Amino acid sequence: MEFGVLTRWGRDSARIPQIIKNYREKSCEGLALLFFLLSLTGNFTYGASVMVYSQERDYFIRALPWLLGSLGTMVEDCIIFVQFRIYSPKRQLKAGGTV
Repeated sequence: MEFGVLTRWGRDSARIPQIIKNYREKSCEGLALLFFLLSLTGNFTYGASVMVYSQERDYFIRALPWLLGSLGTMVEDCIIFVQFRIYSPKRQLKAGGTV
């Protein structure tokens, strides 16, 4: 269980520096949208497989740190998707900015 908690914190904090960098620079230049899409898909299917495998309470409690880690990563990926949308060059041109 302790290992699961450690990996959860590691996974949850992995995208935070990138989210902050995107916010400061108001750009997602250089990031591969496909990477985040595949990460989101992988974390979703992992969580779904854990939930489908067994509905026993003990199994769920043991898997909870990994499920929370996947959920946290999915939330961070969604934040980056929003940043891709907000900071896209096309959107900034419509707002009257220059690229």
